[in-house]
Amino acid sequence: MLGFDTGLSIGAVLPQTGGPFSNASINGTYMMSQTPGGGYYSAAISGVGVSSGNGSLARTLDLNGSGNPMTLTPTTTLTIGSDGRGTDTGMNSIYVVSPTRFLMMTGTSYYPGILDLEQ
Repeated sequence: MLGFDTGLSIGAVLPQTGGPFSNASINGTYMMSQTPGGGYYSAAISGVGVSSGNGSLARTLDLNGSGNPMTLTPTTTLTIGSDGRGTDTGMNSIYVVSPTRFLMMTGTSYYPGILDLEQ
């Protein structure tokens, strides 16, 4: 369970499989989604993430926050530890669940939330 607000947060507990992990663990094309977190700046997000396992992640995000739809195309560099926890240059925390799924918790207060990326 991951929470990012001061209220009650509920969610699934995901078993981690496939470790040890590294930057190469995030490799391929991932569908991505985020449900709004309930805060004023939260957003609904869907998109695609692509990584060749070299520590780089390119994303195309369709974002709708506060009725203002937009498309973003960030590319970040990942650092993943053997336990599956990591960060990227976009100030996100990363949790590798398995070789086909990982979560990104946004590190900024602008559009906070948890992105779920799965192959």
